[in-house]
Amino acid sequence: MPDKLGVYNGALSTYLDTRPLKTLSDARTERRALDGVYDETLKWMLEQAMWNFATKTEQWMSSDTAEPEFGYRFFFEKPDDYVRLVKISEDERFGSVLADFSEEGDFFAADCDPLYVMFVSDDITAGSDPGKWGTAFAAAFEAELAWRARGGVKPLGAQEIETLQKIKRRLMNDAKSKDVVNQAPGIPYAGRL
Repeated sequence: MPDKLGVYNGALSTYLDTRPLKTLSDARTERRALDGVYDETLKWMLEQAMWNFATKTEQWMSSDTAEPEFGYRFFFEKPDDYVRLVKISEDERFGSVLADFSEEGDFFAADCDPLYVMFVSDDITAGSDPGKWGTAFAAAFEAELAWRARGGVKPLGAQEIETLQKIKRRLMNDAKSKDVVNQAPGIPYAGRL
């Protein structure tokens, strides 16, 4: 089961050829460089697929504070941990997908109330918990983290940069393919491909 220290050390020793950290509070430039890109890297990684480990399902009630002026009848506020949509339905079992809705900034708009929404979350109980990541996602995250922190850790030559780019693409594709195997086949939303 991955943890943050293990991910940091994977990025440092596997991709940047530097010695591992002993703790997450080590007073080293490498740790500060990884800290500086960790959150943005995680958010980017979670946006790249409909990761099963990061998926939450919630019932959303229409907003008390915002109403559409025209068009759809109800607005639904996205929660703070919302990253990307997986499924949306007016049925709590997602038996039928909702094809008639709109995503508008921090809201969804629809004509039914409530909405049942399955989404990728960056909450600590979902996508932000390294303990929930599979080994393929953790490996892809380590490579992406190393890529983004490389300037603050160790200068890489042109060949090393090209190699790391290829590795991180391969690992991301591997993580996506391993994760999607665990998803039930679904019906694509009309016009949402």
